[in-house]
Amino acid sequence: MNSHNFFNETAKDLVQKLIKVDPDERLGAKDDLQKDGYLAIRSHKFFEPLKGRWDDLDKEEPPRIGPYTKCSNNEELRSDLIGSGRDPLENMPDDIEPGLDERQMSRLLGLALHDEEERPASLKAQQSHRHILDITEREFTERLKEQAAKHPYHPFVDNNLIVYEGLLDKRVGLFARRRMFLLTTGPHLYYVDPVNKVLKGQVPLTPETKVEGKNFQNFFIHTPNRTYYLEDPSSGAKDWCQTIDDVLRYSFHSNST
Repeated sequence: MNSHNFFNETAKDLVQKLIKVDPDERLGAKDDLQKDGYLAIRSHKFFEPLKGRWDDLDKEEPPRIGPYTKCSNNEELRSDLIGSGRDPLENMPDDIEPGLDERQMSRLLGLALHDEEERPASLKAQQSHRHILDITEREFTERLKEQAAKHPYHPFVDNNLIVYEGLLDKRVGLFARRRMFLLTTGPHLYYVDPVNKVLKGQVPLTPETKVEGKNFQNFFIHTPNRTYYLEDPSSGAKDWCQTIDDVLRYSFHSNST
């Protein structure tokens, strides 16, 4: 089934007339801009709801854009719903927004961090009041066994227990690469190419490693030989800084004292 079968016919007609190869054939090309503006475009059926209100367009309430439904591009079904006084989006939860957020992108890549009932023990641990590395030997064994059986990134962490994880953009110069970062016991911080499922490297965590937050999304990890510039698209940079800093202090400074 072709994707254009789901394209609203009125919108498709407008787009096809606007993208003619010959610019002289495009909708509005022959309009007198000084006299009427783009009259041909404004008169198109797609803009009928705006008829007579163009001058006050900036004051209009934007229409609600909902996720795709089976009536979205079926004009007959949609008109039946509206004619009956029912809003096609009336049963749509208020918290659902169009587009893809970070969690949805993760699911499309097969990187879902799981729903609450399936969430890895590594993420459950951070919700408790105890330290993220305060793990008994028995608990470590049980969680590692579950991780080995269910977690798609277990093969990349040398049989260490993942205690914190997430997608980050790793910047080098002007370029950024999205990587799955895995903070584990040891401590270690591995990063993996989430698309090709390849281990790309490891950020050295030593007593000299320092974490520096820049804003909601960006933070640095300073190591003796290199500084890593990382960006969290979900604005969780503060959580990453706090977690890594806690792990460094627990692993090195508390032990030394």
